[in-house]
Amino acid sequence: MVEDTCESLVAFYSSFYRRERSGIGMSSWFWKRFLSTWQGPAVYAVDLIGCGVSHGADAWNPEEKGMSFPLGWVKGCEALMEQVILRSHTKPFSLGKRYPTCTIMVQGGLAPVGVSLAFRNSQTVDRLILASPPSWKDMTTAVPERELARNYNFLKSPRWGNLAFRFLETREAVEFFSNAFLFEKGCDAEWLNECVTEMGVAVRPPVQVFNAGFCMHRSYAEELESLSQPVLILQGRDDKARLSERALYETSIPTCRIETLPGKNVLPWESPDAVGLVVREFLGL
Repeated sequence: MVEDTCESLVAFYSSFYRRERSGIGMSSWFWKRFLSTWQGPAVYAVDLIGCGVSHGADAWNPEEKGMSFPLGWVKGCEALMEQVILRSHTKPFSLGKRYPTCTIMVQGGLAPVGVSLAFRNSQTVDRLILASPPSWKDMTTAVPERELARNYNFLKSPRWGNLAFRFLETREAVEFFSNAFLFEKGCDAEWLNECVTEMGVAVRPPVQVFNAGFCMHRSYAEELESLSQPVLILQGRDDKARLSERALYETSIPTCRIETLPGKNVLPWESPDAVGLVVREFLGL
């Protein structure tokens, strides 16, 4: 008996302007527009550890429970895949059976999480989609430890860090940075409402760690160049500063191809229909 693989699409979010300017949202709400138009296998939009507090997820306090980055997020996703997603599709063993697999889709600066998941789980992750990832150079160049410490200490500072967050969490600041770095035609009210709702002191710890650069604390060249799964890079036509920089993904990963779509840096929100069509084709649907 030969059974078709039962695939699931696991999606994560984090906007990433440039190495020095990262987004402030890592919650599953980012995928709501993509989900509303998606026609295909089940999609699991994940709140990474410490994210999604506004709709019931637990906050993360580094003073109470430490965690390595991005490995802690990777292991959390692996636990979800093994204990919930794949288990729900596993049936009793039969000769010639193909076991369930997942396609990992990541947005922006969370590319290291997706790459690590694909590299560490080559038997259960059969495809990888990177939407608006950092440039190849950023993915293969570690942020210096001194820079990480400086960034984190500033963001954690009760005085300067708190002042910066109080400004960045205002609706006006979110709108300005979203229009400057994320959207081709400007952000909308729904985006602003979701961003502002997700903000507050309780959700700052993972944002501080991410914005300090800890996901990029080392090079991912080995993992990227060793990937055996098909890889799809999605990029926005208006993300002109990085279009040429991402070409190295295609030349360095034998199984990689790049698709350029309408939009800038948040394609699943800006162009959910276009993203859905390309993803369906990539999955062979």
